[in-house]
Amino acid sequence: MGPDIWYAYRYGSADAVTRWWTDPKLPWAILDDDRRFVDVDPALAAIIEAPRDDVVGRRVEDFTNPADATVVADIAALWAQFLVGGELHATMRFRRLDGSPRDLEYHLRRNGAGDGRHLAVVRELVEASD
Repeated sequence: MGPDIWYAYRYGSADAVTRWWTDPKLPWAILDDDRRFVDVDPALAAIIEAPRDDVVGRRVEDFTNPADATVVADIAALWAQFLVGGELHATMRFRRLDGSPRDLEYHLRRNGAGDGRHLAVVRELVEASD
């Protein structure tokens, strides 16, 4: 199955004012109604440090930290929020393979890639340096 990649999905509010997700150069993924990855941009596969073929066909939950007792419920709650609103802005933190943290912001739009194909656009959040 490949290396364990631990993700933590949390409620959050992205910067929805700037509509940053309309930039066609940003990494993206397409998810189906069952939260399975249908397609993944190679740039996003590089960010999550997993081969594209290891991501496509798997559910979002397959990439969670098995030691985090709340993460599956968090994903379900976010998905329910997404289904009601048709869009979702949130952030997530995960560990790179070297153990360092990475924070991402994502925008998910229902049917953004066709009927039953939901478009997620992602950008990395970088802390401002002093």
